[in-house]
Amino acid sequence: MNERMGAHPWVAHTKHDYARVLLARGAEGDETRAVQLLGAALATARELAMEPLAGMVSALLKEPERVEMPPEPSFDGHRIGGSSAAATWASSTAPPTSPSGAPRRSS
Repeated sequence: MNERMGAHPWVAHTKHDYARVLLARGAEGDETRAVQLLGAALATARELAMEPLAGMVSALLKEPERVEMPPEPSFDGHRIGGSSAAATWASSTAPPTSPSGAPRRSS
């Protein structure tokens, strides 16, 4: 979507992030694809004078094996992400229901 919108800075960030995920996963072909993405991200970062991103991408290109998966996101000890977080939130904020499943009317 960022590419279709012409949001080149966000495209560069997205390619950098995706490359990190591929490197952390380490499946067959991931490193090759990650290096391609990082090359494109670096070119855009330099073209747009995005020095902080260019530095991060350059460092990653020098040592791609140092990428690790970040810890699972959490908030106040509760896991964040996926449908389980959404389901937990939805069930905790839903109004009480009757046995038939219909919302109870307040008196």
